[in-house]
Amino acid sequence: MNNLFLRLKNLPFYLSLAFIFSALTLLFINTLTLIPSTQMEKLYAGVNSAVTFLFALAAGVMINYRVCKNTRKALAAGFSLLLFDAVLFTLCGVHISFLLSIILSLAFSFITEKLSLINAFAVCSLISLAIALGLGLSYDLLLSLLKSFCTQMKGRGAIIGMINNAYSLAFSENLASLFYNNDYSGTAYVNGEIVSGVTNIFKAQGVAGDSVSRFLTGKYFVNIFLSLGIFALLFNKLEDEKKTAFSLCFALGVIFGDVRLFALFVLVYNPIMYLGYLALIIVSYLTAYLLDIRIAYERAGSVFELFRDFDKPFYFILAGVVLSILTYFLESIIISKVDFSGRKILPKEVRQIVKALGGERNIERAEEGIITVTNPNLINILSLDCEIKGDKVTLLPDDFDLIYRFFKI
Repeated sequence: MNNLFLRLKNLPFYLSLAFIFSALTLLFINTLTLIPSTQMEKLYAGVNSAVTFLFALAAGVMINYRVCKNTRKALAAGFSLLLFDAVLFTLCGVHISFLLSIILSLAFSFITEKLSLINAFAVCSLISLAIALGLGLSYDLLLSLLKSFCTQMKGRGAIIGMINNAYSLAFSENLASLFYNNDYSGTAYVNGEIVSGVTNIFKAQGVAGDSVSRFLTGKYFVNIFLSLGIFALLFNKLEDEKKTAFSLCFALGVIFGDVRLFALFVLVYNPIMYLGYLALIIVSYLTAYLLDIRIAYERAGSVFELFRDFDKPFYFILAGVVLSILTYFLESIIISKVDFSGRKILPKEVRQIVKALGGERNIERAEEGIITVTNPNLINILSLDCEIKGDKVTLLPDDFDLIYRFFKI
């Protein structure tokens, strides 16, 4: 169990390259779509739906390589995810999701770590095949249940906005696409008015403009101002690859409105923080509705669409700044209470050494081959091969290396 917690804690590091690769791909494709062209739109649609597959491949390889330090085993895990995606896409026409790719990659990391290459490859492939078949065969049932649930929302745009964010991580497509382009597309004649799109889909009351503020405008608050608040909070807490990955995901969300990778990064960094993010999404949609700010979008709510249909700019910016500040302080409180990144999750062999040294609180620092402790009397010399001089403890080189990874200052 401790190994699982350690891997969950290290997920932002393990997945940094997957985030960077996926974000750069989407930034490039979105930039190309600024050129008005039918071919560019088709390219965007194809890559946008397949980016979860690209992320899954990178995630499977990187997580397993970081854990096993074995390129062949990492590639075996990546191939198993390819198999999963191929079967799922064949059965129901959708790719593997961001969240499922991470869950499978973590599961495969335990398998590849324990088994030989051939056995690990066989087990991972069989697991992929079985789960993909199960999901593929039950996909229509899942969709019917989801559509039934959403039609019961009866105009609750804030709830739909929150569900859509979580749905985009758990599934490989946008929740809205189930409605905009399928069963509920087209127009209808209701109460003497022609209604279409979001009004008809979610059974919103009133005129179409009311539905814009209820269902659409809030996404701009989420894309720009919620992202800005979280980015300001986390940027200085990250380092190296994680900072680069987070910055690219932030840019993708703010400029082009695609916050899937940004939300996923928040989730793997701190799941409790992501729950706070979902609550703030509800607040964002409610704010847009109460202020009756009507800014629609065709694709994802990019800054280009924002300035094209800018409505009530003063109220929009003022409300956005307030939401950014609220996001910053709410997420700060969450991190202060539950900070997974700051907690030391120790492997079994390290815990044994730490226990012999008197526990974590007894260790002040580890540097230059020496452990500095608070109280030397707490050290169990029967369980530890060491030399003690005052508050300085000299360990065997291998033991010190294990401790240094977790207690260097």
